[in-house]
Amino acid sequence: MAPQTLSKSRAALALGLSTLPLAARAATRSDYISNALNATDVLNQNWYDSTNGLWQDLWWNSANALTALADLAAIDSDFIPTASNYFQRTYNAAPASNGGTLLNDYYDDEAWWALGWIAAFDITQDINYLSTARSIFQDLTIGLDASCGGQCWSKDCDYIGSINNELFLAVVASLAHRSPNDGTDYRTYAINQADWLIHHSGLQNSHNLILTKPGYPGPPDATAAQCKGVFVRNLTKLQSVRPDGDYVTFLQRNADSVRDKDREGDGEIGPDWQGPLFDANMTSQSSVINCLVAAAAVS
Repeated sequence: MAPQTLSKSRAALALGLSTLPLAARAATRSDYISNALNATDVLNQNWYDSTNGLWQDLWWNSANALTALADLAAIDSDFIPTASNYFQRTYNAAPASNGGTLLNDYYDDEAWWALGWIAAFDITQDINYLSTARSIFQDLTIGLDASCGGQCWSKDCDYIGSINNELFLAVVASLAHRSPNDGTDYRTYAINQADWLIHHSGLQNSHNLILTKPGYPGPPDATAAQCKGVFVRNLTKLQSVRPDGDYVTFLQRNADSVRDKDREGDGEIGPDWQGPLFDANMTSQSSVINCLVAAAAVS
């Protein structure tokens, strides 16, 4: 979360989001949902491969695309059948494309999939999705108790990163709410992880930020745009528990900027929400779905 000493505009600028005011903003909740549905159609038509259950053959990014579909279904019940279809197709095909498993050598990859299946469970109440998230959680615990505490980034355990540790907290907190009786004390895991992150990890600087990646900003790689979608998705969750009018304005302005400055006529959307359009791919497209859904959710 952004520190009080850092303005929201500076935090947004660091993420490459739009903070510029628009001349006139007349979009409504239904407009944002309509735009999100269009963006989702383009995402699925252009980049989804039903043979491997992935979007553009990208692994952890596909878990985020799955979550974006679930978030859209959560605010538009008419989209639930479509989302459910993609959930099931991905559930069947993605593990088969990865040696029969959703696990790999990186705990952050696994956690993205766990969160995706938790989101799918919330929409469908299909216990298989929740069971899969629980199974992934069990593998995530293998990386705990690294040399400095917390969770290792990979199974080589040569690095302790902020992202995977934050994701582990998100997974266990989510499971605590949805799996109170399966015999695992998710709440204790969550409390211990939060305590380590806040008080002992050393992963935050004096402004309470996570350190930026070396060499950034710069030309984005193929997956860089995904992180903006994750940011606005979680800002929406923060808004739901700690309302702030500035968050609402911020999310709406970015969604409006996407509509006006970063969208091709065929519906493809690029990574820079302030425009101009360039290099649209599944990561930029799925992140924009997060942005549009976020704007709808707070409008």
